[in-house]
Amino acid sequence: MTNTPVQPHTGQPVYVKAPSNGLATAALVLGIIGMVLAFIPLIGAFGAFLGGVGCALAIAGFLVARKRGVGKGKSIAGFVLGVASILTFFLVTAATVAAVDTAVNEIDKSIKAEEANDKPTTVTEGAAFTHDGFAAEEGWRVGKGALGDAEIKSLTVTNNADEARIAQLTFTFVKGNSNLGEVECSSNELQAGQSSKMDCVSFDSGFPKGYTQIQVADMW
Repeated sequence: MTNTPVQPHTGQPVYVKAPSNGLATAALVLGIIGMVLAFIPLIGAFGAFLGGVGCALAIAGFLVARKRGVGKGKSIAGFVLGVASILTFFLVTAATVAAVDTAVNEIDKSIKAEEANDKPTTVTEGAAFTHDGFAAEEGWRVGKGALGDAEIKSLTVTNNADEARIAQLTFTFVKGNSNLGEVECSSNELQAGQSSKMDCVSFDSGFPKGYTQIQVADMW
């Protein structure tokens, strides 16, 4: 009788699951997303909310990390990013509000300046005057055109603005509340500081007799 050797029994390997910290991971992910969204106006509020949630999860994840020994770094990073997203949201919001406020003020100034330009300036024939950033030299006069209508002669203006513009002025001959006639004058395109004579034309059929005032306003 032959004896068969007995093979030693080998046990199955036992796999031990490594400790994890889902709270710390979630805090880090929310902190990153919140930080990215915080830079976007309006949407940044949602980013700040995610950052706040991330901070809460980071604190909880840090407590878990003390017990399990994992996730401490993620918890700290998530908390820092969460706080940073909240601060970034407030900074971006403040900057956006300031930019909008500045833009509104500039628009308001432009509207008021345009309204001021639309208001006629009373001028004296032959005297120098300024309107809408254009300075008219003295010596201009009112005369009759070839068709007997009014004509502004020898009118030269200088562009006192910082940009190139075309002077377009309307001279109105007024008596009381009555508009007796108009003459429209325009110049060449003038760079800052340049001067030019203006070409003037009237579309009225006759000379405005009896006027007591001459007013100047923008043509448009």
